[in-house]
Amino acid sequence: MADGGVQSSNLPLATTVDSILGNAGGTTSRQRVTDLAAQLVASDPMRLATMVGNLYDTEADLPATTAQVTPWVYADPDPDKIGIYKVSGGQWVWALPLPYSIIPASIGDGDTVNVRQLVTALPVVDGTAIIIPVVGTNTASPVVVHINGGVAITLKTNSGSDIDEGGLPGNGRLMAIREGAILRLNNDVVATAVLAATETARDLAKDFANAPEDQQVQPGLYSAKHWATKAAAADAGSGAAAARVASETAAAISIAAKSGSEAARDITQMVAANAQAVARTLPHWTDLLNLTSTVDGQGAEVIDADTGTHLQATSTGYDGASVPNAGKYSLNLTWGRWVWIGPTGLAGKADVRAPIQELRKLELFGSTALRAFTGSLSSIIPFIVDAVGKAIFYIDPATGEMKGRFDVEEEINRWLRANVGGVAEGLRQYSGAGPIYPLAADAVGRALIYFNSSTQKIHIPDLYGAGSSSSGASRVQTREALAAAQQLPTPSPSIWFGFLSYGQSLSIGAQGKPAISVTQPFSNLTFGAGPKTTLTGNGFGGQNQSAMDTSKPLVEDDLSPDALTTRGETVCSGTVNGAVELAVLENGINPSDLIFFASACGKGSESINSLVKTAAPDTAEVPTATANYYTNFIDHVTRAKAIATAAGKTYVVAAISWMQGESDSSSMTKTTYKALLDQLINDMQNDVVAITGQATKPHVIVYQQGAGITTGPTRGPVLAMWELSRERPDVWMGTPLYFLEPASDSAHLVNTSYHYVGRAEARVLKSIVVDKLKPRQVKVLGASLSGSVIRLRMDVPTPPHVIDETTLGAVLDRGFKVVSDAGTATIADISASGTDLLLTLSGTAPTTNIKLRYGLDYGPASHPSGKLFSNASGGNLRDSTPDVFTKGGVTRELPFFWPSFEISVFPVEA
Repeated sequence: MADGGVQSSNLPLATTVDSILGNAGGTTSRQRVTDLAAQLVASDPMRLATMVGNLYDTEADLPATTAQVTPWVYADPDPDKIGIYKVSGGQWVWALPLPYSIIPASIGDGDTVNVRQLVTALPVVDGTAIIIPVVGTNTASPVVVHINGGVAITLKTNSGSDIDEGGLPGNGRLMAIREGAILRLNNDVVATAVLAATETARDLAKDFANAPEDQQVQPGLYSAKHWATKAAAADAGSGAAAARVASETAAAISIAAKSGSEAARDITQMVAANAQAVARTLPHWTDLLNLTSTVDGQGAEVIDADTGTHLQATSTGYDGASVPNAGKYSLNLTWGRWVWIGPTGLAGKADVRAPIQELRKLELFGSTALRAFTGSLSSIIPFIVDAVGKAIFYIDPATGEMKGRFDVEEEINRWLRANVGGVAEGLRQYSGAGPIYPLAADAVGRALIYFNSSTQKIHIPDLYGAGSSSSGASRVQTREALAAAQQLPTPSPSIWFGFLSYGQSLSIGAQGKPAISVTQPFSNLTFGAGPKTTLTGNGFGGQNQSAMDTSKPLVEDDLSPDALTTRGETVCSGTVNGAVELAVLENGINPSDLIFFASACGKGSESINSLVKTAAPDTAEVPTATANYYTNFIDHVTRAKAIATAAGKTYVVAAISWMQGESDSSSMTKTTYKALLDQLINDMQNDVVAITGQATKPHVIVYQQGAGITTGPTRGPVLAMWELSRERPDVWMGTPLYFLEPASDSAHLVNTSYHYVGRAEARVLKSIVVDKLKPRQVKVLGASLSGSVIRLRMDVPTPPHVIDETTLGAVLDRGFKVVSDAGTATIADISASGTDLLLTLSGTAPTTNIKLRYGLDYGPASHPSGKLFSNASGGNLRDSTPDVFTKGGVTRELPFFWPSFEISVFPVEA
């Protein structure tokens, strides 16, 4: 044979050769086939292949002799000793792993869905995978497995939990690895099953939310839209509409959360119950047992008046763990039993507003699941967890990145890194309102990522723009607890919290006709003659005089407490109804546990001098008057206290809304007005405590007028109220008015604007009564001048700052003005740097006594309403708070507009 080599095509298939050419490293050499065969026979694989393969339980059972055998050790307690052995130096030495690492199993005699009997041809030892056939869905937990008639081995999920009842699929195959007394599933069948259930729940939730009127979703069951339409037609209040809100939101969240959370199934069960709340709410668990239905998943609820317990429903009867009678239930039609699925939100009566409460308690983003979190806060910070406390989404403290069950955009990660602290706690403090529902919140309860049920999308607050610095975004506003001296009693049905609107004409709804809050959605009250009434015979000459000795549900009216006829909607309903709505949504409070008694006791066209305690009777307007207007305030407190006492309730004045300033803008200085208002607040608080006996003085909410700001040189009332809200621990800014729609007289408000002011004040009222936290405020921290740039440092509820020329037309220099002893400086540019604003100046530089003013000097060019306040001033700055509210079918945003202010600017080194 030539050294040049041969090709296989040159030789017949049966050709025998006695030598071959080796080709390695570019060289060739001839090797005899017999030599190669000798090497192969001497190799370990061939030697092992010719040995006898005896089986031994443990390494210690290996024979003392090292005869020509290949022993297999398959069940040694030490996994490292399991394998195939060889002889080396007269000793047994581990050589190879067992070749059967995955062993198929077949079904043995006596196999059931809960106690599996499996047969394998080989032993299943630690570290060995087994393929398990599944022929039916399990009906109990845990599931145990016997292999070849051996001891019971518990089947576990991939995460180490017992398989839930119904957690195994009805057909298929599973792979599990043996670890001592357990078999751990290699594929997460639970997640697969939950995903399927979640997707089914999502579709069902959508049907329960949106199916048309009179179209059955399931036999005998209709959508929330059906009930809402029926309720609206019958003028039956807000219950069905609330159920619809819950249904639509649950459907949306089901879609957003279909990554594997069992929470979606819980949502759908709650929606099914909530949509039928009117017909399926029962006083006792025994009544539930008599309720018949042919629909699997039918919802029902037993109110908490039933304080007993019973055994949970299972496939075999009511023989499970002990559960309360009160709660939400879902019918398992297969079992023919009602399954308790969660606590009730109904306290003492069939209250169809409960769906709103329950929506805020869902495990998907609620504090219940966060408290049940089973991981380590040192390794991850969870902000969405499932019903058993396992993180769905979380933040890695080491990197500040959000991780979890799907990828997250880098833009969100950048923002989260700046707000990583206290995420879990922040969710419990979230203070927004639907249709915004937070998926992640910062340490002070503001939404970092939220689901908007109106847009059906997940959002994050707008950043400062692509590529801009996010360093300032970390300056979050801290929500501190109120001092003990400012904390009111905890709400309960035995307490009526007083809310009074006092001041001049805006406090009694001037030009607010017609009233628009003409139904009472909760349990709030007012006087029998309405919120704007005066005590008969007090000499004020009011048109709506009464004995003030009865109460009724709070509704607004067009009655007048004085001689004029332009009075309508006041801030009362917007404030107290809004506070209850927020408490229901954000705190899970039952509306019947939070009751306000609200009224308006001001007098139009009056200076603060006529409204203080020491004012003389106004005989110029009412010649027969024997008491001053402050007496009307005292009458409202005294008479409300008497009504509450007669009803067996405790009356506690929570807050007073002070709405005045227009009559004093032209001449009164800030110093004078501030001293008068400070004393008036002290007098009102002391008199309230003397009348009611309450331990805590009422808080005071102030505003800043829309009209008349520029009628005089001092801006006294506007600046005085802003300073008092900064300096006193019991005075809070409700809102400025400059951006709202004025009435046709350019001095007062239209009815919807009064309601808007009430909603802004509702945030303050709810914070002090329910949260016992200092309300969120736009805080002006300070300003410095470096070179030609003024840096204004702000602390707003929700960064970033927004220049808003939609709600209010453009204002010169956005409302800013810089003055000094050198005159007015020119503002060339305004930009944001984190939560700071940078004002770049040009021209003549400020010298000494530098002041930065906002909202005090320039009026807007226009307003969407086509109307403007007279002698107005304002600005275009607000924050990014995503709060909204709906009134009359119109949903409005409720951010925090900046108040008018003036602060000193201090030069620093450039």
